[in-house]
Amino acid sequence: MLSSAEIANRIRVLAKRQGLKLGELLLECGTTEDLLSTMRKNYPRLETIQAISERLGVSLSDLISENELTICDPVKPDDPCETTNQEEVP
Repeated sequence: MLSSAEIANRIRVLAKRQGLKLGELLLECGTTEDLLSTMRKNYPRLETIQAISERLGVSLSDLISENELTICDPVKPDDPCETTNQEEVP
């Protein structure tokens, strides 16, 4: 399983790729914008991560797994797929 900081980064990357504002995503999932900052040291509640994964359209296991998560854009099927571990978002 990824560290809490790595999960937070994966959430940032996925939200960015989907054009979602991070604050709005987190509020939709019943948490605050401070969640990802606190994830540098602590894991959030499982229910919170589950809500975020559902909103991002990925399974919980894919979100927290150490395996790279492959993202393909169904709107642009000719574009190559990307993996979440290739970039980091500040």
